[in-house]
Amino acid sequence: MAMSYTLALFLSISILNNKRICICLTLIESAQNLTTQWL
Repeated sequence: MAMSYTLALFLSISILNNKRICICLTLIESAQNLTTQWL
């Protein structure tokens, strides 16, 4: 029972981290596009 609870918690945390990583990647990509436009 405790195992499934920790597994669900881990899955929800990893999903949140994936969303955050996607946002960070898009921000980095747009920043790189801006810098290439300026240079």
